[in-house]
Amino acid sequence: DLIKYYQPDFLGIQEAMPNQSEFLAENLASYNFIGHGRDGKNTESEGIPLFYNISKFELLSKEIFWLSETPEKVSIGWDASYKRIVVYGVFRNRTTNDTLHIFNCHFDHNGKVARVQSAKLLLETIRKKQLTAKKIIVLGDFNSSPSDAPIEILKQQLIDSYNVLDHPVYGPVGTFNGFV
Repeated sequence: DLIKYYQPDFLGIQEAMPNQSEFLAENLASYNFIGHGRDGKNTESEGIPLFYNISKFELLSKEIFWLSETPEKVSIGWDASYKRIVVYGVFRNRTTNDTLHIFNCHFDHNGKVARVQSAKLLLETIRKKQLTAKKIIVLGDFNSSPSDAPIEILKQQLIDSYNVLDHPVYGPVGTFNGFV
């Protein structure tokens, strides 16, 4: 109901099992999603699907890469506890024809080296794809506080939307709720 109320253009889901992604897809008729589980295609593993409003945006291309030393294949990076991925999509705004590049990320929760290296890999990917002057949105679960190294690294090249808002943010800083 919350998603239907706000109708976001893009929605990055975190830690979704395939049945959860399918439930959302079935109940959000105006949306489609890209992405698969972190263990690879056609696995029952946790994923980070990127939902997009199909009436507003056309998917031009999609890609998944792993946050590791070998991003092109299923892998665990550095000191991470789990395989971590980025779902990347290129979208065309159906009204303005603008192209938008969206990265939905999930950094490791334990590996400090992995979080720092993941931020660096993400920025390097953006540079290699020659996107630094393009319209980019990076979102996800960075498992970091605003002053932590991974966020500081990302802010060297990206604008933190939290810092440029012209109105106060509704809700807490961060997203961890300690739910058990």
